[in-house]
Amino acid sequence: MSADENSEAFFDGHWMREATFGETFFEEHHLKAHFLTCYRLNLKSKSPLKEEDVRLALTYLYRKCPSLQFCFGTKDGKTWIRRSTNPEIDFQVLHGKEVREVRECLHSYRYSSNTGPLFCARLLLDCPDLPLDADDLEPPSFHGSILLFGLHHSISDGTTNMYIMKFFVSLLNDVISKKTVDVDEPLGVLVGNDYIGEEIGEKIAMLMSDQSLREKAAKRIEESDGNSPYIITAFPKPNERCMTHSYEYIIDQETTARFFKRCRAEKVTINSGFSAAANVALVDLVRENGVARDSYVMQNAHLINLRRYWKKPIPNALGVHTGFPLIVLTEVPGNVGSNYWDYARALHAQISQNLQEKTSLFDQAYQTIANIQMGTPSADFKSFTTDFTISNMGDATPLATEGGEEVRITHITRSTSNHLVDKCPMSIICHTFRGKFTMTFDYNAAVLERDFIIRFCRQIVKRMQDVE
Repeated sequence: MSADENSEAFFDGHWMREATFGETFFEEHHLKAHFLTCYRLNLKSKSPLKEEDVRLALTYLYRKCPSLQFCFGTKDGKTWIRRSTNPEIDFQVLHGKEVREVRECLHSYRYSSNTGPLFCARLLLDCPDLPLDADDLEPPSFHGSILLFGLHHSISDGTTNMYIMKFFVSLLNDVISKKTVDVDEPLGVLVGNDYIGEEIGEKIAMLMSDQSLREKAAKRIEESDGNSPYIITAFPKPNERCMTHSYEYIIDQETTARFFKRCRAEKVTINSGFSAAANVALVDLVRENGVARDSYVMQNAHLINLRRYWKKPIPNALGVHTGFPLIVLTEVPGNVGSNYWDYARALHAQISQNLQEKTSLFDQAYQTIANIQMGTPSADFKSFTTDFTISNMGDATPLATEGGEEVRITHITRSTSNHLVDKCPMSIICHTFRGKFTMTFDYNAAVLERDFIIRFCRQIVKRMQDVE
C-alpha cells in the first residue's frame, strides 16, 4: 500500500481519551511557545539524500507511528486526545541555514494543536555547520547530512523520541532501497499513564490522611524554594531577550570510556558521576570568580523516566512518561578536588534513595494538593532556585539504531526550550551514542552568557578527564 492510500483510516479525528496531566501540561506550554523539543540527526548515506525520499519516509512515519497521530480537542469541557485530521506532513528543505537558527525557530514553533501534525522536520542542505562528528564520515564513499526534528512535547518524551528517530531512519532505508512498506503495521506500542496515575493518586491519598507526611513534603518544597543558586548570583547577566539558546558538545570515545570505567569502579552510576562532575565544575568557576566558601550548596533537578516504576518493561513503549523533576540539594566541599569520589558517592547515595522512595511522585502529589503552578522567571531572576536540570537518558544507541545499508545515524543531539521555567535557567540534556557522551546545554539567553556556558562545558570535560 502506498503512503497516499486509505488516508481516511488514519486521519479521521477519532476521540481517543481524556488527556493526561503531562499531555495537558505540555500543550499549555506549547501555546506559550515553550517546552518544545528538537532532535538533530547527523546522517551518513551512500548517495546524497533526495527530498522526495525523505518526504516519503516522513509520510510513512506519520501513518505508522501512533503517537505522531495525536492532536487536541475539547470534549465535555475537558481536554481530550483525538486522532489527527490533517494527513499532510510538515517538512521543508532549507538551503544555507545554520543549525542554531533553525533550532531556535523549532524551540518556539507553533503546531496545529486541533488538527495535527504535532511534529515537523527540516532537511538542511548546503549547511555551513560541520557535522559534530565529521571524523566519523568516510568520504568520498559516504555523504553527510543534517536533519532536524521538531516535536510537541505532549506526544513524546525523550525515550519515545529516540524510538521515533529509529523508526524514521529504518523507513528511509526502505524507501531508498525501494522496499515495500506496510502502512497498516504500526511502529511502537502506545502506552497510557494509568499505572503512574494510580501511583500519584495513592500518594495524594497518603498525604491527605497523614499530616506529618504532608508537613515533610511541604518542608522539602520550602527548602528547595529557599535556595539561591550560584549560577545566578556569581556570574554577570547578558543583555539578551528571554529565549532558549543551545550549545552542543560531544566527548570523545576514549574520555567517555575511561570516565565510565572509573564510575563503575567507584560504584556510582554514570548519572551520579556526571552530576558530581558538573557540580564540582561549577564550584571551580564560582571560586575563580572570587566567591570563596568552605562548602557550596548546589541544587540540581533530575528529570525522571517513569518507565523505571513500571511493573514490567514494554519494548518500544511510546507516550509521555516524564515525571516530576527530582530535586537534589547537596553540599560540595570547597576542597573537593582531593575528595572527588567521596562526594560522588554521597551524591549517588542521595539520588538512589530518592529514586527508591519515589520522592518525585510525592513531590508531584504535594504540588497537586497545594495547587502550585509553574510560573515565569521574575524580572530580577530572584525566582530561580536551581543551578541546572539534568536529563540523562543513558546509552541511547540501542534505542536509536544506527540504520541500514543506505543511510545511518552517526550521531544524535537533543534539546528542549526552557526559557520560561521560573526556577532554573539551564538544562543539561545528555546521553551516550556510539560510545560518545553527548551534552546539550539549553539555557536562558537573558540570564547566562554563551561564553560562560562554553567555560562551564569545558570545565565539566576537564573534571571528567582528571578523575583518575
